[in-house]
Amino acid sequence: RIPIWVGGSSQKRGPVQRAARWDGFLPVPIPLQEGGRHLRSEEVQVLKATIKAQRSSSAPFDLALGGLERGTDWERERSLIKALEEAGATWWMEGIPLSETQGMRKAIERGPLRID
Repeated sequence: RIPIWVGGSSQKRGPVQRAARWDGFLPVPIPLQEGGRHLRSEEVQVLKATIKAQRSSSAPFDLALGGLERGTDWERERSLIKALEEAGATWWMEGIPLSETQGMRKAIERGPLRID
């Protein structure tokens, strides 16, 4: 079967428990910490440990983060992504803002930020 990722608040017990029974989690930090755009690496570490403690399977588990438009400071964004990877995130999704076709194409052509 295809992998099943559960989405939901990372601060609520229910979505985290449901995700632990499946293949991955797409956490939505609600509410975002003051001034934050994403989960912090410390929060990812705690979330990963919480899910691991609840899993009954040894199958791989994905933790997918991101979904927001890239910030203007690309080096800061790279550092954020790298820290989240080190904390246990396995996927990073960069959002592309809805705009005119040409603007969206330009964002797609520039490609995602690389951390390696």
